[in-house]
Amino acid sequence: MGPKATDAIPSFALYGEAPGKLDERVLHVETIAARGRLHDWKIRPHLHRNLHQLFFVSRGRGEVRLEGTISEFRPPVVMLMPAGTVHGFVFEPRTAGFVASVTEDLVRDIARRERSVGALFDAPAVFELS
Repeated sequence: MGPKATDAIPSFALYGEAPGKLDERVLHVETIAARGRLHDWKIRPHLHRNLHQLFFVSRGRGEVRLEGTISEFRPPVVMLMPAGTVHGFVFEPRTAGFVASVTEDLVRDIARRERSVGALFDAPAVFELS
């Protein structure tokens, strides 16, 4: 059996940080600018093995690379990335917004009480808001 397509895609805890299993129940929130500035506003395609992510962009356009497809987005936009989804971004400089990263364990715990939360991460999605 040959290598899987995801073998060539880097896996991170948070982008740019060594891969590894985070504690069981983690919610991490940061601005898009915090990591975007560090990487010249380009987040290369990668995946997170046990983190789901929710992006909210309030200012700044860009491109999202999602499982090999490139699409442009305009704010306000919400983007959902389930764990294991290959994704990347090119953000316009000074893009404003937040990214929330949540472990699968925490989503599972919340979904036991609120089933719709678990469904948020059934598939990657991009929602431009009015």
